[in-house]
Amino acid sequence: MILTNDENHVLLLRRNCDPGKGKLGMPGGFVDIGETAEQAAIRETFEEVGLSTHNLRYIVTFPNSYVHQSVEIPVLDIFFTGQIATPGESMKLAEAEVSEADWFPLTDSVLHEIAFESNRLALLEFKRTFSA
Repeated sequence: MILTNDENHVLLLRRNCDPGKGKLGMPGGFVDIGETAEQAAIRETFEEVGLSTHNLRYIVTFPNSYVHQSVEIPVLDIFFTGQIATPGESMKLAEAEVSEADWFPLTDSVLHEIAFESNRLALLEFKRTFSA
């Protein structure tokens, strides 16, 4: 999920677990059985940062691989942008997954800290499409 604030900064999370521990990422995760990709994006954002979101818009998909218990699993990452349902709502971090969360401008140095290439590419597509 790519969320922006009034200053057009993007909400990024510092990952607190591998893969990519210590690197930046966006709220997201796996789709549960019987759940749509949009429902998963909303649920994962709420679980990871405690923010309710709505008005999702599809951005792009990218193939990725995810290593879990030494097994590399091919995945398809689906990226949405959305709005925070209650502006000004404070974040509640899932500390097992997220060590910190903040709003970042999409600078080259920030993009260099992104944990997964698919996420970096999605942020570049978002910047190109929605920030023009």
